Amino acid sequence: MKKIVQIIYKTVETIATVLLGFIAFSISFQIAARSLGLQVAWTEEMSRYAFVALVFTGSFLAFINGNHIVISVLTDRLSPKAALFLSSFSHVLIASFLLLVCYGMIINMQSSLVITAISLMWFDMNYLYWVVLVSIIGMLVTAVYYTIRDLIRLFSKTQTDTKNYKVVH
Repeated sequence: MKKIVQIIYKTVETIATVLLGFIAFSISFQIAARSLGLQVAWTEEMSRYAFVALVFTGSFLAFINGNHIVISVLTDRLSPKAALFLSSFSHVLIASFLLLVCYGMIINMQSSLVITAISLMWFDMNYLYWVVLVSIIGMLVTAVYYTIRDLIRLFSKTQTDTKNYKVVH
């Protein structure tokens, strides 16, 4: 299982790196083309779409690593068991929200089957929506995993699982 998660993580990390490289290349290409007096319409639009994809793939990576902003004023003052309960409850809320977002994305994708990018008629907007949906599903699965992990720690018989527990992913 750990090997599969590492492969998924490395794949998403590689995709994010490629997206960042593409953004840098297309913006540099647009600057060079403008200095030569050429107009290249697709670079700005594709950079924008690549940025959206980068944000969602990066969000998935940040969620796996626990790098999202966390306000821990309350959890730092709680006992380890109470902190675990609060952590599992927050992951249930996050998973519920992400489930609603997935539902909304699916409805959005169904209603925009024929919408293409303005300057690139071959670029179906659902390509971008698929990246967003897969990233959200990844975060949803991660939130469910963290909930189960925290609940197992919470109800385990040994105190070693909850001793010195800090709410981090």
